Amino acid sequence: MPRHPRTRALASLAAACFLLIPSAAPAADGARDLLRRVAENYRRARRFQLEGELRSGADSPSQPQASRTTFRAVSGGGGRLRDELNAPGNNMIRVSDGSQSWLYVEQVHQYVHDTRPLPTPETMDSTGIATMGGMVGALLGIYRGIADGLDSARTLPGETVTVGRERRPCDVVRVRRTPGEDGQSLARIYWIDRERGVVLRQRTWLIPAGRENGAATQTEILTFGRATLDQPVPDSVFAFHVPAGATRVERFSRPGQEEVDLTGQMAADFKLPDLAGRTHGLAEQRGKVVMLDFWATWCGPCRMQMPAVDKLYQEFKRKGLVVYAVNQGESAERAGAYLVKHGYKAMALLDGKGDVGRQYRVRGIPTLVIIDREGRIVAHWVGVHPEEMLREGLRKAGIR
Repeated sequence: MPRHPRTRALASLAAACFLLIPSAAPAADGARDLLRRVAENYRRARRFQLEGELRSGADSPSQPQASRTTFRAVSGGGGRLRDELNAPGNNMIRVSDGSQSWLYVEQVHQYVHDTRPLPTPETMDSTGIATMGGMVGALLGIYRGIADGLDSARTLPGETVTVGRERRPCDVVRVRRTPGEDGQSLARIYWIDRERGVVLRQRTWLIPAGRENGAATQTEILTFGRATLDQPVPDSVFAFHVPAGATRVERFSRPGQEEVDLTGQMAADFKLPDLAGRTHGLAEQRGKVVMLDFWATWCGPCRMQMPAVDKLYQEFKRKGLVVYAVNQGESAERAGAYLVKHGYKAMALLDGKGDVGRQYRVRGIPTLVIIDREGRIVAHWVGVHPEEMLREGLRKAGIR
């Protein structure tokens, strides 16, 4: 397969406007109108700076994990972008100066350099935003769609939020989204800057089926230290400085990691439960094209890859594409909460002990495997890959 320089650079990322809001608090029945105005602010913004932290935790005794992630998502227009994520075990920086771009992964102390800029988010539709990944894609996806798919929305008493050294009066809105296929629903409170029409804080509860009292299995608090739309952004923000000792590579790899490529081999059969406990086997899908996406909620590159995988599933499921999102080692509760939060529809399977991962020699995630209608592997990749490369693999398997 010929490999364009951009494809090589992206081939394996193995670590992986502004509208004024009235100053008076809106009436209770105006909550949806307020959210629609906020969405329009983010859709029309050509420049933005969104910086802050995300704290998440769970109330389940079996999942006492708590984590803190800091982020920086900045666009200066014209293909200039800075996207930083600092999470436990996953620190990455994407930078584009409008003519070229870089991606640095701290865990392997490596970076790739691309002679093209990153996509320009200010001109993208919702589909494009979903596939670009990173915090830019995640935050714009949430706030451009802040008013979509709501089961309910109501205003709460206004509050003041401190951002940097400023105290900002905020309108407060609580929303709830209709339960997904697994019965889990999402409740969220937004604190919205009353003058600027941007979100300064949000709190999210992921609520499983059967919890009539509304108790959540997972909570997230997102707090912004800076949130501006259509304000000047210094050019220096979009400069990439190579970290001392970092190595430039064509594709990311871990020291001593064996290269594995199962392309051409017959796919190993397996049976795994879905989130509801129903068993699914690979052999029963013979005659269809199957994509396996080995992933976990804690994996930053997995989060970057999944929007493109789910988009392709939605596009080609009527042509015989089956996608199994094979979760590695996590509970149905945790995996399901993540899928509900992001609205992903591909079938999730639970590889709790990693047995299927070992069958497919998974050494890092995400790992993607495409299997043709005869059960032969036609593509096998480790790390984040662009949508066009996934499409090429599907074409090899007979999906067009």
